[in-house]
Amino acid sequence: MSNEDKCKNFFALNSFRFPVLLILASQRIEVEIAEYFEHETLKAWFSDDSTTKRGSTPTIVERCILAWVAGLIWSEIKQLWDMGLREYVNDMWNVIDFVTNSLYVATIALRIVAYYKVKYSGTCFGP
Repeated sequence: MSNEDKCKNFFALNSFRFPVLLILASQRIEVEIAEYFEHETLKAWFSDDSTTKRGSTPTIVERCILAWVAGLIWSEIKQLWDMGLREYVNDMWNVIDFVTNSLYVATIALRIVAYYKVKYSGTCFGP
């Protein structure tokens, strides 16, 4: 297998993993795993349903998604540094990547705001 074929296979595999992580997060796979293995501590924690409440801390799958998004952003920063701003902006795929990464950052920022708003609801943010 040539290096080009290896790169294509690697890219195809990585392009497949991120949507799988998103699907796992949307289906709350942690709850399913805890129930399948009958892990009492996790079952008790999930029965409180603290992972679906507004302002909850990220689950394990969500933390994996955060790491993945950080890698995507780092990759775009490296590409911008290597290509230069003018050449980077002339490629419309890079503009789409920038918009996508901006939406990821906005989503993360809103989750952080929700976490702190719930955590300090009686102190600095009001009722």
